[in-house]
Amino acid sequence: MNLDYLRDFYDKNKEKFLESEDSIESFDDLVDYIEGTVSSNFEYDFHINVDVNKLFKNLTEENKGVITMQLSDFIMDYLKDNFNFDYSNSFVRNTLSNFVDYAVENFNNSKSQLAYYLSDMIDEVDFDEMKAVISDYEKYETYENYKNILSELDK
Repeated sequence: MNLDYLRDFYDKNKEKFLESEDSIESFDDLVDYIEGTVSSNFEYDFHINVDVNKLFKNLTEENKGVITMQLSDFIMDYLKDNFNFDYSNSFVRNTLSNFVDYAVENFNNSKSQLAYYLSDMIDEVDFDEMKAVISDYEKYETYENYKNILSELDK
């Protein structure tokens, strides 16, 4: 995806996006909306599941696996820290962990898609809360990548 063009496009049409029913309040929301729309249309029109991570972000399978693992861990940490469940019980922990891994691997075409899926399946978490957790992960991931780049430059 040409992010420079898309950023200019968002800036020029920001008022229209803010007035829309789709809650596109930022550039990231627009990217998320486009990815979700492409994925949804292919699934509905052709019964084909499109991996927008590969389509738009050009991730290798190896990179996707690393991102999946990190996002799953981030979500699990959030659930563990914010909800009262017996995390020491390996059955509960493993079941929830497998469920989150499955969601990240299969419903991660957009932040909204993943947030909807997880919030539908976990009663204690609503959509906005889960979308915020996913957004926090992206900020964390960006910060960690930034730190890694700086450390490489220092060598």
